[in-house]
Amino acid sequence: PCHTSSWLAKETRDGGAGLQHYQSATVYCFALMIPGSYEQKLLRMQYNEQASLFACNAYTVYSNVSVDLAPGLVTHVVDSDLHCEFGGEFGTALNTKIFLAVWKKVVSDGVYLTCQWSAKVDPDAV
Repeated sequence: PCHTSSWLAKETRDGGAGLQHYQSATVYCFALMIPGSYEQKLLRMQYNEQASLFACNAYTVYSNVSVDLAPGLVTHVVDSDLHCEFGGEFGTALNTKIFLAVWKKVVSDGVYLTCQWSAKVDPDAV
């Protein structure tokens, strides 16, 4: 699903616009969602608007349980508890083990192989 091409408007020497064909980069985006949280509603809205990770060439939403987010959109299950402690100098989430489990699932699912780039997207990030 990620092998696409696009057209780019390019100014010509005579000042007119011409079209130059180029191969566009393809991006696989994935997100981790905590079920029952504000992220669930936010992802549903983004899916309906085809925004955020849903504007990528391919995408997957992961969670620790299967959740029907929208018609045709079900989370992929990651074998991990999504709760973690906070700590360190800046009080950040100590969630390395959670994301190692997510990356393991991303690799085993293999969708990323269909695109040139992969991006981990937070549901509440622009």
